[in-house]
Order: sequence, then C-alpha cells, then structure tokens
Amino acid sequence: MQALTYRCKDLGIFNQTLFRRLFDEFKRRGWRDPPCEEPLAIREGEKPRRFERLCLRALAEGAISEPKAAELLGVPVRELDRRMQEPPESGAA
Repeated sequence: MQALTYRCKDLGIFNQTLFRRLFDEFKRRGWRDPPCEEPLAIREGEKPRRFERLCLRALAEGAISEPKAAELLGVPVRELDRRMQEPPESGAA
C-alpha cells in the first residue's frame, strides 16, 4: 500500500495532503514500524502460479505438446496429466 501511495503521489494522482493523511493512517495502524506487515501482504509459502497456468492453457489450446509443457514446468508428463485433471483452486484467476 505504501509503495502504491508513493507512486500515486509521483504521478500526480494523490496530492501532498492526501499522501500525508494516508501515511499518518499507515503509522496509526502500525504499518510503518517493524515488523512493517500490512494486511494481505504476501505470506511465506505462497508461490507464483502464472507461468504454470499459461503453460497449462497453451497445452489445452494445442499451442504446445504435452512433453514441451512438462519440460517447461520441469515435471514428468504423468505429473502434468495429474495437474491437468485437478479442479481449479478457489480464488484462482
């Protein structure tokens, strides 16, 4: 949130008054002091899944072969087949 606030100020979307008010609120909520963890921050153990989703989509659309998708993902073809059969995770986009 703090990085987005800075960027909005730099782009002229937020004026100095709003910028200062937001940072005062961040301080009030304890987001400016160590351990500096904002709500909904990326947690340990989360891993990006975009590349995997793109590979699976390319495979489903016939743009790449099963062996090529398995190679790109670094998994055996059997594991790839298993992933293709899994229902999508809730909240996945």
